Amino acid sequence: RKDAAIVLLFMSLAVMTVGYGTNYILQNKVNISGVDKYKSKFGSILGLDGSVTNIDQKEDLVQEYSHLWIDVTTFAEGIAGWRTSLMELLQLAKAINGTIVEPCMKNGRLGSCFDYKIPVSKIFNLSEAMQSSDHRPPLLVSYNDYQDYLSANIATSGRIEKYSLCVSKSKYQPGCSLPYTINEEGFRKNITDMTSTLAVLQLENYWRKISTDKLKKLFRVTKNKAHYDQFSFHPTHIQTVEEVLRKSNITDNNFSVIHWRAEKSGMNFDKCAKAVLDAKHTLLEKRFANDTEGRKKHPFVLLTSLNKDTDMMWSGSRTISIDSSRPNNTANQALDFLMQEQGFLKVDELMKQSYKIEDPGMLAVYDLILAAKSKNFASCAKNEKHGCNRDAKQICKKCNHIGNFGKLAISLRRSSHLHTEGSSWGCWPMSR
Repeated sequence: RKDAAIVLLFMSLAVMTVGYGTNYILQNKVNISGVDKYKSKFGSILGLDGSVTNIDQKEDLVQEYSHLWIDVTTFAEGIAGWRTSLMELLQLAKAINGTIVEPCMKNGRLGSCFDYKIPVSKIFNLSEAMQSSDHRPPLLVSYNDYQDYLSANIATSGRIEKYSLCVSKSKYQPGCSLPYTINEEGFRKNITDMTSTLAVLQLENYWRKISTDKLKKLFRVTKNKAHYDQFSFHPTHIQTVEEVLRKSNITDNNFSVIHWRAEKSGMNFDKCAKAVLDAKHTLLEKRFANDTEGRKKHPFVLLTSLNKDTDMMWSGSRTISIDSSRPNNTANQALDFLMQEQGFLKVDELMKQSYKIEDPGMLAVYDLILAAKSKNFASCAKNEKHGCNRDAKQICKKCNHIGNFGKLAISLRRSSHLHTEGSSWGCWPMSR
């Protein structure tokens, strides 16, 4: 029986054209027990035509069931971008009765778990999306379960239709190995008509909104307002941050945060570090105007892309910090000035003794949790106004890459309803 299954597998993996797609070549070995594992996890399933199938009542799962899986192998943006992309994909999956293959993170980027290592469900609390119901399978399924089901499908029917599409901003943008176009009418007809075939839509270089709009056009989805708009971080990461703060004698979230995204080519590290210090003094003056002792004791945490351990830096930050450093004006000297001389704390330094940081991208997760908890938060954030006079905008532009991270941090603070609007600064506050 085992030999027969192996023979069937190799016959199934022969490359052939099926309609407007091709057969799917597995990245892992076949697991015949995948069908049973899928039954125990998913209960019942919903076909593309809207019909409900109870797996436990079907002897042959593959012949009774058609379903579309969306497998995004690479996301084009950092956490502020791919977090939104994931929300949009989950809502799209809900609209089309599809399932998203869970991606993983590596170096702060999101992509296929075949290459990346930290499942996104270990970063955000996605338990709701990963639950099945009587009406449909989960919106999000782990990469291993997805591979198990593909293996079972190959072993039983030998046929999986695969469609590939680059959903980049434009066909002239680098980073894609997949086709930029697909026969839309043929694709829609095939996935609607199929009765005994599982279909996989593999996507590459996914951008928030831009790529989602392309898929909505492909699937003719007109109304698709995001439902998963408030991802919360996984409780374990929140607990880790709270433990780190307690060990640093910080309680009741009584601390402030300044965010310095030092990814600006040619910046003057010394001047920018002094601008960070000026922002600290300005915040202290505003909060502790008549409390000299409070100003002395109030702790500040520095969120920055700079790190003395270059392995904990994203590649772009590492390159810029090296290229922009000059004698007596380096990134490390700026960090020493702020941390050793001016008393700033930094999350990775606080975690060094007791915690292992799995991936540089986890620092961004911890930073966002700290930003959401802090009494005051100052960043150089895109399209924010509080504290952003002309001089503040100018210093922000000289010292920061004005991306979406700061904007996301402020958004998380607003959604928590724990802070006043005036406690979140879109530019570094200045004393003059």
